[in-house]
Amino acid sequence: MAYAREALAEPTAYATVERFLKANADALTQPGRPAGCLSIQGGLAGGSDNGQVAQFLAASRLAGEQQLAERLARAVDAGDLPADTNPVDLARYVMTVSEGNAVHAAAGADRASLYATVEIALRAIPKP
Repeated sequence: MAYAREALAEPTAYATVERFLKANADALTQPGRPAGCLSIQGGLAGGSDNGQVAQFLAASRLAGEQQLAERLARAVDAGDLPADTNPVDLARYVMTVSEGNAVHAAAGADRASLYATVEIALRAIPKP
């Protein structure tokens, strides 16, 4: 998940989201590794009320979403995103795309398919 921290350092909100989603797609489809994401698969298998592991995974995902929301809030303050952009909602959207790609990768979607989804998602990033 080092790519997530690296994405937060990008100079623009668009570049942050693009780098995060593309690096995520790469990680989800690494040759020689199981497709998908342990956090998503573990959370789906365990359910939201199934003990400490599911709670830990959910908290970890939420922490990443909150870090992204903070980065996007800075972009709003800097004028890199429109003033009426809700950074919490936008971060949730980006994470939903990421998590959905994880489910699709585990089901056999290839990297090109995940990138196609990323390209569509990037069109939703508001322009300043």
